[in-house]
Amino acid sequence: MTSKHITRKGRMHALPRVAALSVMRQEVFMRNLSIVLIFISYLPLVSLADQQSVVPLKVGNEWNYVVNNSEDNIRKSEILKKETIDGVDWYLSQEFGDLFWVSNQEAGQFEAINSFGEMKLQSDPLEQELILKFHDGKKFSYSTSGGDIQVEPCEEKLVVPAGEFECVKYTFDLGGGDYSVSYYSVGVGLIKNEFKTNESVEVSELSSFKL
Repeated sequence: MTSKHITRKGRMHALPRVAALSVMRQEVFMRNLSIVLIFISYLPLVSLADQQSVVPLKVGNEWNYVVNNSEDNIRKSEILKKETIDGVDWYLSQEFGDLFWVSNQEAGQFEAINSFGEMKLQSDPLEQELILKFHDGKKFSYSTSGGDIQVEPCEEKLVVPAGEFECVKYTFDLGGGDYSVSYYSVGVGLIKNEFKTNESVEVSELSSFKL
């Protein structure tokens, strides 16, 4: 369903992927962020029908981000196409130049980890992993193959160039003191990402979007 500033088995959602990152770190970064699709419930334990996707998945949706407050450094994420496998809809998400196949399912956002960088969804077999769990209104943490993730509601609305948003904070531990923090707004997507690596911090903020 923000996104974001942020890679699953090789992704870090729509995030900066700075030049200083090694290929391996870029992959971990892209995969963990990503972001790609989370469901947020306004109240704990509400039904799935009452939940909205954090990153709306629909072909044509797009998000633009300004990096480090520089209007000369704009990055884009967009949903390019859709494929349906065994009744499940999968969407090709282009995030800051990287390609990921993502799907909103009952437990949260899944990624087809064997289809990273592919224009065609690899369905034989389809290897998928739950990357972004639904937020239930409480603080919690969980682990993925890309690292540990801590989830918590934002204490106040977040202001970015695109406006003011209520949000949920996903913190990705990349190891070695590096991290990626993604802020998602229900029904909008990734609105901000902070990525630290090698003593450098890059901040991407949502400047405009079309849903």
